[in-house]
Amino acid sequence: MKKRTLALILLSLILSIGTLKAQSSVNSTFTITINGLSLIRIYPLSTTIAMTLLTNNAGESMLPKTDATTYLQLTSIAPLNQTRRITAIISSGTVPGGTLLKVTPAACTNVGGGSFGTPSSQLTLNKTSSQTLINGIGSGFTGSGITNGFKLTYTFMADPANYNKLYRTSVNTIIVTYTMVVN
Repeated sequence: MKKRTLALILLSLILSIGTLKAQSSVNSTFTITINGLSLIRIYPLSTTIAMTLLTNNAGESMLPKTDATTYLQLTSIAPLNQTRRITAIISSGTVPGGTLLKVTPAACTNVGGGSFGTPSSQLTLNKTSSQTLINGIGSGFTGSGITNGFKLTYTFMADPANYNKLYRTSVNTIIVTYTMVVN
């Protein structure tokens, strides 16, 4: 009986080994690329901001005019160990004599993610040199909704140091250009 039980166990073992199948595998090969990316826009799109200096009382200076209706939005995939910055310059038109055009970026309001950078303090815009508006931008995106990104507050004002250079003007068109560059 012992021999018969041992023979049955041995036969079962041999049959089970005979039914085992060889393992097989296949591979998938991938080439993965992440392209560098630097996209910026002003939202709302195609907005012209109208600013007029006025005063209502004799003896008072012209009152500054402000506008805070636009947002600078970005998407950035930065190079490894590098950051980007956004610069601002008046690329077309001239600010009338005796006046200043300033821009102040607020901290980023976003629904995106990543490294958005740090906004500068208020800049007085000019035609001669690009100034850093936002610095330290890594890889990230601000979101593209109506209140996403860096809120820009523009201030058009009389220049206290050059008030004597104010003169009446009709419409002046000024274009401010924002550029994202690698630091």
